[in-house]
Amino acid sequence: MLNATLKSLMAHKLRLALTALAVVLGVMFMAGTFVLTDTIKHSINGLVNQGTAGKNVIVRGISSFSSGGLNGSQDNLSGNNRPLVPQSLLAAVKGVPGVAIADGQVQGTVSIVDAKGKALGPQGGAPTVALTWLPDRKLSLLVLRSGREPQKAGEVALDNKTATSKKVKLGDRITVTGNLGPQPYTVVGTMRFGTQDTIAGASLVAFDTATAQAVAGRPGFFTEIDIGASPGVTTDQLVTRVGAVMPPHYEAVSAAQAASETAAGFDSFFNLFNTFLLVFAVIALLVGAFLIFNTFTILIGQRTRELALLRAVGAGRGQVLTSVMGEALLTGLIGSAIGLGLGIALAYGLYLVLKRSLSLSATSLQILPRTIIISLAAGTLITVFSAVLPAMR
Repeated sequence: MLNATLKSLMAHKLRLALTALAVVLGVMFMAGTFVLTDTIKHSINGLVNQGTAGKNVIVRGISSFSSGGLNGSQDNLSGNNRPLVPQSLLAAVKGVPGVAIADGQVQGTVSIVDAKGKALGPQGGAPTVALTWLPDRKLSLLVLRSGREPQKAGEVALDNKTATSKKVKLGDRITVTGNLGPQPYTVVGTMRFGTQDTIAGASLVAFDTATAQAVAGRPGFFTEIDIGASPGVTTDQLVTRVGAVMPPHYEAVSAAQAASETAAGFDSFFNLFNTFLLVFAVIALLVGAFLIFNTFTILIGQRTRELALLRAVGAGRGQVLTSVMGEALLTGLIGSAIGLGLGIALAYGLYLVLKRSLSLSATSLQILPRTIIISLAAGTLITVFSAVLPAMR
């Protein structure tokens, strides 16, 4: 019966290809979705973890649904809604035993245009983020690419991707619109975010602390205070010590915890994105199931004499059924394997496009065992179950 099944498949290659095509498309979308979202999440998590380099502890406002009368709320890449940290806390933090370095970071969204009024920031989607250029480089991932750091009012550093793509040169004048309204600034430097020209497709503009506070509408406040530990002091020890001097509504957490929470926020978004795409993959597989059902119904009708001959030479009903189901199983496995390979290739192509537009960190494709198992199982089972009723008839 195995030989009969294999001969039937080889004798009808076109039939095999057309039947498997429905499986290939559904599995391709499913595998591609898993690989693409897993790879993007891995890349963004790597960028987020880079942001903790040099930091041990972060002082921040305690997140709440309402600011409760506290000043402002955070408006940054992570999208967290937290009370701003008073600048007066910085002196208290620096006085804690075990604190080697500490400084306040300011973040806020702005818009930027060139001297001719042409927009420089991303058009839709990613924001333009104003940041503090911290004097101590251990606490910041902003790396000078050319020129110098902004040191006073009227000076700004621009991320390298925006500067390159928009042809902005050192010494050019740009207009930044933030809390102060449209204000002119001179580009004195270009920068990178860690190893990337920017992060998540955003445009970045960096100022000295006082200017960043004014532009972002945070005078006298920071988004957070970043802290580095002295040699011999552990992160847990420093969290406890700094936490002891915190007033109500503020907390000290490890930089690793803050990064994990930020990554979780990105993961939640991409999980929704993953679910949205998987819906289309499932629809494709269900449509494929209908096509497979019709195909096997027609084919078994055409093979009535062949199957009757098998019964005549001694094959039992169960053996004939097994032969037909074996054909469906092999068709499903082959189609699923091809779909898996094409899905990985599709994900790789899309990732290259997104990597360039969003400035994602370099990473290898994330092909998890879950992706392989679910893709092969879904395509194979859909094919087999779709062929059961025609085979039993």
